[in-house]
Amino acid sequence: MQEGNSLENQSEWFIETTCVTYATRIISSPEEITPDLVESLIDEFNTNPLWSPFCNTGDYDIDDLKSHLPPGWILSEEEKLQIGSGRISIVALDFEASNTFELRGNQGKVIAYDLGFVQPISFEPALDDIKTEIWCPWSGKDADGILFLFNDPLEGLCVADCDINDYAKALSRWKSQWPNQRTR
Repeated sequence: MQEGNSLENQSEWFIETTCVTYATRIISSPEEITPDLVESLIDEFNTNPLWSPFCNTGDYDIDDLKSHLPPGWILSEEEKLQIGSGRISIVALDFEASNTFELRGNQGKVIAYDLGFVQPISFEPALDDIKTEIWCPWSGKDADGILFLFNDPLEGLCVADCDINDYAKALSRWKSQWPNQRTR
């Protein structure tokens, strides 16, 4: 790697060792929060999951990532939840992946998606201005848990989680926390 082309402190960079495997769905009403939805996501997680390096709240967040980008590169948070919508995600976290990123050129985009506590990232280079070696294959690891992210009109983004084997109680709680359900 040539000096100046890699990210600052790349050897100590958090996302070089992280991978999240996940299946996710955006929901627009509490009626969608069902065991069938969770079972469908678990099936998707087991057969056709998404995977990506990630940032997370507490260790290395989006602001940390942004501060390590070379000049001309931007960070874009995409698929943000609309007010009153939510997202349920089945996730497995790996802190022993091996990822290398070499951002070339004067511009490019790093894209982050918020699952709640965890933000998978991807890259959108300008032309061929990026070299990545991402080794975070899905290893068949069981899901760690379920993340629920909700954009509350009064409180903003709210995040909750539960163990994958204990979701029945959590689903009822999440339904009751939906704003229009609180007054019923």
